[in-house]
Amino acid sequence: MGRRPKDGPALCARFSCVAEMNAAAPVNVMPGAQGDGHPGGHLDEPTAGLRRERMIEHLHSLGVRALAELLDEIAAATGQPAIVADRIEAFAKLDPEVLRFLGGDRFPPNLVEVVR
Repeated sequence: MGRRPKDGPALCARFSCVAEMNAAAPVNVMPGAQGDGHPGGHLDEPTAGLRRERMIEHLHSLGVRALAELLDEIAAATGQPAIVADRIEAFAKLDPEVLRFLGGDRFPPNLVEVVR
């Protein structure tokens, strides 16, 4: 488990951007995100969530340059560079220590029902 901040409640109070992000409707900027047959947009498949998480984890392992290239491609492909720039700015305000404290730096565990 990640390192806990020394003053968790005070840090959480400073973490107002999380509430804003949770309250906001998700911004769908990628073609295929609704399962329209575009590669990568298969949300109707039972394993789609796990597949998406594994791909995002792989992207993370590629480093900041790959992430920047992806965000640039999303901005160009959607014709919505301002939306992408706004989301980058919002996420840049997040405190990594608080995010770790709240468990927001990793995906939740996958719960699997075993049928006997």
